[in-house]
Amino acid sequence: MPETALAHVRQGQGVRAASAAYPGREFRGKVATIGTRVDPVTRSIEIRARFDNRDGDLRPGMFLAARLVATVRAWAVLIPEEALIASGDKRFVFAVIEGKAAHTEVTIGEQVKGDVEILTGLAAGVSVVVGGVQKVRPGQAVKVLPPGGFKKGVKPGAKKNAGPKKKPAQKPAA
Repeated sequence: MPETALAHVRQGQGVRAASAAYPGREFRGKVATIGTRVDPVTRSIEIRARFDNRDGDLRPGMFLAARLVATVRAWAVLIPEEALIASGDKRFVFAVIEGKAAHTEVTIGEQVKGDVEILTGLAAGVSVVVGGVQKVRPGQAVKVLPPGGFKKGVKPGAKKNAGPKKKPAQKPAA
């Protein structure tokens, strides 16, 4: 497993695995040991798991594609990673409070697929500035757009369907 995932694995944690020898079947196990060294070339750590194999289907040397079972936190506050502003060892966001940008310190947790978990500093449901955070200043008025409301390459406030202007038809020469 990559060293960047080390903080997310614990001994006894659940593991689910699949084998090409048994399509559609899932094997369940637990993390037995976590390696003590990071491979200097691959930057990975060896993780060993134990699986219930009473039926003997799993054989020594078989390749299994394994996934760790993560803790699901339904209460987690997630924001897009690009909303974060780093300053030294601190992290900030521009929260939108009463239509104005508020420079707010936050503590981050897990980072998954472009989203960041906010542990402290931001309540669930509070909007944050995502695009152009380097141009925003505390107290500046901001407009909240619905999710997906800003399209890449289109300036905010631009008219919808404003394509290229058509040239007026020219009269044929007589």
